[in-house]
Amino acid sequence: MQRARGHLVVVVGGVALLLTSFVPLWATYRVPGLGLVAPETSHQNAWTAYGLTMQLGLAVALVASLLAGISALTGSTERTPVVLGLCATAFALLIWQVVRGPQGSSDPGGYGIDRGVLLFTGAALAAAMTYGSYFAWKETGRAPRVRG
Repeated sequence: MQRARGHLVVVVGGVALLLTSFVPLWATYRVPGLGLVAPETSHQNAWTAYGLTMQLGLAVALVASLLAGISALTGSTERTPVVLGLCATAFALLIWQVVRGPQGSSDPGGYGIDRGVLLFTGAALAAAMTYGSYFAWKETGRAPRVRG
């Protein structure tokens, strides 16, 4: 069961990413107070704050996690490069969201949209999934060897 270690990292990372995607700490929207009305802050989850790119990244990570789980249970190694590609795609999409930020833009009138702490946590989980899938691929003996 040595080969399943890399796949286990992918599965755990994917489950953690999916569960945290519903927690409303992925983005913060601020509306300034108007006179006697206090400023308001709204926290959003990954599904509502970032749009289609984030939803696609989360879906790709979920598929990668499912394929890694199937590979770990069956002991099959044929899906390992596919899992690596899916994890790398999910990581790239989440990094794009870190760079791009939530939907909308900051307004000089006091309205603001900030990246939440879970956006960075999600990108780190996607990076861990990518590393785990690379580790699993390397354990199969089919990964290209780097000379140096």
